[in-house]
Amino acid sequence: MSSLRTAARAALTTLVSLGLLLGLVAFVPAASAAPSTGAPTSNQQCLDARDRASASRSAYGQAVAAVVQLRDGATLELEELREYLRAHLSGYKLPRSLTVVDTIPRNATGKAQYPAAKEMALASQAEAATAG
Repeated sequence: MSSLRTAARAALTTLVSLGLLLGLVAFVPAASAAPSTGAPTSNQQCLDARDRASASRSAYGQAVAAVVQLRDGATLELEELREYLRAHLSGYKLPRSLTVVDTIPRNATGKAQYPAAKEMALASQAEAATAG
């Protein structure tokens, strides 16, 4: 079993370094929270404020988003990706959204274009917001 984990870790490292599995990770603006009306006056208001901040992830104005190019016939869900990555990354580095694209935008030398990936993630989030 240990050799299987070692082989899986090596494969993951190779896929990530090649940009095949985790394509790109970009920071995209988080949904803005409602403006504060002052200091909370009760414990329940403190808990509500914490929950709103946690839900919007807007403390720093950005959230981690994964832009992924899947192999033919493969599927991937956000929770599945987060569960796998939780063993390899700190919690704050886990993606909060997942955008699956046909191809990862790359420049002439084959390097991923992060600004284009950010735009793709933003467009996907805007589309989801208008649809939902």
